[in-house]
Amino acid sequence: MEKVFLKSVNGNLFEEEVMRGILRKGKFNLQRSEEGTNITILNIGPHTNNEKEVLKELKKEDLPEKLVIVGCMSRKRIADIRKINHTASLLDSDNIEMIIQVVEETLNGNMIEAVIFQNNDKLGHSRILLNSSLGYIPILSGCSDACLECRKRLKNHKLRSLKKEEIKKEATLLIEKGCKQIILKGQTSSAYGTENIWRSSLPELLAEMIAIEGDFHLKIGEILPHNLKPILDEMVQVYKSEKVYKHISLPLYTGNDDILTSMEKNFTVDEYRSFVNTLKREIPHLSLQTKVVVGFAQETVDQFNETLDIVKEISPDELEVEVFSGKNVADKVDQNIVKDRVRIITEIHGNISRLNNEKWHDWKGEVTVEQKGEHDSWICRNLAYKPIQVLGNFQPNQRMNVKIINTFVDYLKGEKV
Repeated sequence: MEKVFLKSVNGNLFEEEVMRGILRKGKFNLQRSEEGTNITILNIGPHTNNEKEVLKELKKEDLPEKLVIVGCMSRKRIADIRKINHTASLLDSDNIEMIIQVVEETLNGNMIEAVIFQNNDKLGHSRILLNSSLGYIPILSGCSDACLECRKRLKNHKLRSLKKEEIKKEATLLIEKGCKQIILKGQTSSAYGTENIWRSSLPELLAEMIAIEGDFHLKIGEILPHNLKPILDEMVQVYKSEKVYKHISLPLYTGNDDILTSMEKNFTVDEYRSFVNTLKREIPHLSLQTKVVVGFAQETVDQFNETLDIVKEISPDELEVEVFSGKNVADKVDQNIVKDRVRIITEIHGNISRLNNEKWHDWKGEVTVEQKGEHDSWICRNLAYKPIQVLGNFQPNQRMNVKIINTFVDYLKGEKV
């Protein structure tokens, strides 16, 4: 029986769970460490601002000879990987049902590149849950919008929304297994159904998922502002459900309309501001996550300052800062300036996050135990999906009431009451 070590370095936990299930069914021996294994699978997930860390992982001198790399495979990423490693097999994360074939060929000394999007079904596989509290469910495959690193995929990576019945069936199975948190995944959840009609079908899907019997909370994936326009009122009603976490991931990208146009984003800063104002007014305790891009195509000081202004105004709880990485050197802002801008916006957001979290001091309410933290602590989630550290002896999926006794930039600290 071949020994396999599977390691994720950048998310894609659903894909890891499915691969573990497929490999176990295929009689492979899954190992806890690389020592003594025949092959290693490195699951690197989608492109993120941590791409340098991902590539750094591939530069380690002790990488095994037999290696399969799984992730979102754009032309640029493949080229970056091949500069470092010429022999590893590559598997696009939308083709994970091919993992046994790719592993077997790699073990036999054949380098495989299964990177062309096949539009295969993601659901229905027997998988091994990494955390009994978290049930990851992709609701679509492919891409609706090209991200900064993926302007061209190896083949047109067309969006395909998974069938409602398949999604609900997967959710029901996870809930029956005891999962208290259902996490919807996909490049952009708000694109659900847009390959068939002009507006997103996400509200209809969510309404049907909320109607599923059981004790669970639903976490909605990323919502793109232009997709939100025609469904805003419906989404407000969805977020008001007791079964839905009051957490929204709504990328801003920039505070300048000219840059938004250059990025081909179909919304304006004023529209974004209006969306946030409506959501915060209608949904108490809403937690806002957003993303900005720094240094995009000769971003000026004034344009960067506009981004700072809107970030201060909307006061997001979470902020991802992405550095623009264009091919044309003439399009790039000096890297020292970029680093300084990243530092400035990160520091400003740190203060915003600290002030936001201070508002939760003395809050009392129900939380769901998610996973073990450091030492004797556990990480729990409240109605706004806030991470709360609680000391004690608990179990994943446990429900309990806590009181917030301290607040920090990145998390809250509570005690059981």
